[in-house]
Amino acid sequence: MSPELREQQLEDILAAHPDDFFPDRGFRLIGRQQSFAGVGRFDLLFEDLASRKWLIELKAVSLKITDTDQVMRYHEELQSRARGEALIPCFIAPHVPPHVRTYLDGKGIEYREITLAEFGRVATAHQMSWSSQIPSPDSRPAPDSGPLKDGEPYDSGTDISRWDYERYRRMFENLGFQTFKRSTLLKHPQLQISLYFDTGPQYGVFFTGYRRDSLRFKPALWRVLKPLDKKRSDPRYRLVAPVAGSEENAFRDLMTSV
Repeated sequence: MSPELREQQLEDILAAHPDDFFPDRGFRLIGRQQSFAGVGRFDLLFEDLASRKWLIELKAVSLKITDTDQVMRYHEELQSRARGEALIPCFIAPHVPPHVRTYLDGKGIEYREITLAEFGRVATAHQMSWSSQIPSPDSRPAPDSGPLKDGEPYDSGTDISRWDYERYRRMFENLGFQTFKRSTLLKHPQLQISLYFDTGPQYGVFFTGYRRDSLRFKPALWRVLKPLDKKRSDPRYRLVAPVAGSEENAFRDLMTSV
C-alpha cells in the first residue's frame, strides 16, 4: 500500500473516531479535504470542547521539516477566515524525529506520534477496514540508536515495527528506566508495580500488569485491553496501553502516584 493510500485510510479512522486518539478533547469534525485556491487541500479540521479549531495533517511515514510548510499555509489561510478564533495546527505521524520536534516546538506547532498499530487497533475495535501492509522499508524512519536490546527479530509481516519498539525504548531511557526489554519486567526506582513490556500484531506495544493495580491506570492516560490469548486471560492479569500521544505522561504518572 502506498503512503498516499495509507494516509487516506488513517484519515478515515481518525475522522470517524477522534475520541480514541484524543479522549480529552471532545473533537467534532467540521472539515475534511477542503481546498484553498493557490494553497492546496488540508486533511482534517476539528473543533474541541473549548471551541478551538484543530487543523490536522496526517503522515503515514516519518515527519519531515519540509512537511510543515504546506500546513502553515493552510493555517494562515484558515486564520484569515477565522476572525480571531483560536486555530491550532497539529501533525500526526508514526515518528517525529528529535530535530523535527525541536523545529515544531520553536514554532508552537502541536504534534502527536501515533503508530500504525494504534490506528489498526482502533479500526479493528470499530470493525473498520484495515490492511496490515506497511510502507516499504525505505520510507520508514531509521532508529536513532543500536539494535533491539532483547535480540528478538523484527517481524515485517505485522504492524509492529522495529521503530515502534525503538520509540518506546528511547522514552524509557529518557525516563531513567533500568530495564525495558521486550517481554520482561520493567524496572525503575520509582515504579512500585509490576509491569511487563510486550508487543503483538493486534495492539502494537502494550503492557501486562496485575488486577490488584488496576486503579493505578487512570482512564485519561491508559486503555484497558482485551486478553490476546489463554495465558493473558487469567483474571489476575490486566493488559493496558497508554493513550496515544500520552505515553510519557502515562509512565510519569505511574511513577509519581501512590
